[in-house]
Amino acid sequence: LELQHVTQGGAEDTEHRGYMYYVNDGVYGSFNCILFDHVEPRGTPLFDEIAEEYPSTIWGPTCDSLDKIEDQKMMRMMSVGEWLVYPNMGAYTCAASTTFNGFQRPVPVYVINRKNWARISSSPHI
Repeated sequence: LELQHVTQGGAEDTEHRGYMYYVNDGVYGSFNCILFDHVEPRGTPLFDEIAEEYPSTIWGPTCDSLDKIEDQKMMRMMSVGEWLVYPNMGAYTCAASTTFNGFQRPVPVYVINRKNWARISSSPHI
């Protein structure tokens, strides 16, 4: 998921600093498994950085208060445009996604290692 908006709370109070991140997918899209299957997805920044961590809440793109992906997750400060990776998402969750509130379904991003790509692409059946 690409970060679309970042909100910082408690900037003056460093003891209670935290961040809210708004991403381009939510519970009405690929994360419908939170509502229907009670899954608790755990995302991580695409690139690791050694940095201080803060309580962070990850929100979907809609204005619905149910559109929360993760709450009070300890995570480094991120910037708009960075990516969060949620493993094992897609095949079943995308099938039930909607265009609620006018947001389009997410564009799939396929990932495969070189060894498996070479094996698949050399198959005579493709």
